[in-house]
Amino acid sequence: MSDKPVLLFIHGAWHPPKCYDAIKSALTNLNYQCITPKLPSVGPESHGVTWEADKAKIIETAEPFFSKGREVVLIAHSYGGIPATAATEGQGTQDRAKRGLKGGFHSIIFLAAFAIPVKGWDLITTFGGSYPPWLQAAEKYTKLAESNY
Repeated sequence: MSDKPVLLFIHGAWHPPKCYDAIKSALTNLNYQCITPKLPSVGPESHGVTWEADKAKIIETAEPFFSKGREVVLIAHSYGGIPATAATEGQGTQDRAKRGLKGGFHSIIFLAAFAIPVKGWDLITTFGGSYPPWLQAAEKYTKLAESNY
């Protein structure tokens, strides 16, 4: 078993796991195990799926490594910072050790990711109560607005 942590990449809202293929390949060549799950809230069939399902997917993906005593580093991009942060609650290495459990999340790396500053806030609250002008929100989707910047 490797002493290196497992690297768990959490993609953003408009970035499929495939966008990590190049870095995953480079890190695998350095003997890191890299995992890139697809979040359930992303894609054309995701209407009504929330960050909570993404949080559950992250924990579900990490749990087999935890049970083997492995530490996992989360690497979150963009929207992925929200469910990744939520997934760490009670799942850090120290939290799990206090409960007699092995493994856990060692750390989280934010790559241009959302880091919600207050527990219980959502992204809209963080934005000041409404979507910023560069996002268009509709009933079934949110997309990037046409930019004049």
